[in-house]
Amino acid sequence: MEALKAMFYRQMKRFWRAKGRVITLILMPLLWLVFFGIGWASSLNVPMMEQILGTDYLTFMLPGVIAMSVFMTAFMSGVSVIWDKQFGFLKEVLVAPAPRWQSLMGRILGDSVIATIQGLILFILGLPLAKNIIVSGLPLAITVAFVSALGFAALGVLIASMRVKSFEAFQAIANMLMMPMIFASGAFFPLMNLPDWFWYITEIDPMTYAVDAMRQALANVGYFPLWQDIIALIILDIAFIVLAVKAFEKSTVE
Repeated sequence: MEALKAMFYRQMKRFWRAKGRVITLILMPLLWLVFFGIGWASSLNVPMMEQILGTDYLTFMLPGVIAMSVFMTAFMSGVSVIWDKQFGFLKEVLVAPAPRWQSLMGRILGDSVIATIQGLILFILGLPLAKNIIVSGLPLAITVAFVSALGFAALGVLIASMRVKSFEAFQAIANMLMMPMIFASGAFFPLMNLPDWFWYITEIDPMTYAVDAMRQALANVGYFPLWQDIIALIILDIAFIVLAVKAFEKSTVE
């Protein structure tokens, strides 16, 4: 398991050395929370709104923003595979005597821990804004963040391990997938009264279950049973990891 440990350590060290990336990936969701959240909270400050949402809007939104931050960090970590292709490190990994799946799992685990830590930092920064947040639900929220990050990191690696050769191509695919997944998940608005066709999109969106489980942990508000959210995330983790391993096993560097 030395390859797994080495890749895990590399991903952690590499990320924290990139101070600009750390600040950007924390600051962007925080800006969403402050400007988008406070703006909507003021607009939705009407009678019965808290009864509709189950809590105030900022408390409703904070778990969604945390889940979004975890998703973006974990998913975009797949770009490191492209980076390794460009600069020759991936060739060394592929020809190493260690099993490829070990280096892949070390990469996924490292990126998942990083995404979880960022979610925790965002929780701490957003705590003064969300007056009804349930602090005792933090252990469950951390668990949800890590479980969901595993699947999203595997998805990013899966895409990067296929015939994606440039940063621009990966970024284009990421943008095409990320925004629909975030907005269809209910991170910013309640899922009640959606059109039937939109529900089909929502129910197949992995982000939906991450947001719902996070919101149940921190705001005691949800649309699905918690066990259903967790099982859905675990199934998605297994599926994406298996596919990522298969794609990585077939990887070549020209």
